[in-house]
Amino acid sequence: MATELIRRGGWTDLVFCGIATESCVLKSAADAFEHDYAPWIVTDACASDAGPDVHYAGLVVACRLTGTGQLVTSDHMIGQLTAYAGAPVLE
Repeated sequence: MATELIRRGGWTDLVFCGIATESCVLKSAADAFEHDYAPWIVTDACASDAGPDVHYAGLVVACRLTGTGQLVTSDHMIGQLTAYAGAPVLE
């Protein structure tokens, strides 16, 4: 039920980070994009257990699927979250 939580919360943007940039992170972000959410991939908060080349390959594919602007750094994301610090959150 993550989908229900997302819908109930009225979220439009989803932030992705994790291990396996080229598979789990990529697939989740692509699915979000296909369901009309704005996926944000935090590039320096992702990695691949297959090494940095595979990580970067996953980012290249993600860029092609979701757009260049959807790949951000943790500093950028923290800045965005700070800007929304006063916004209500789902409890």
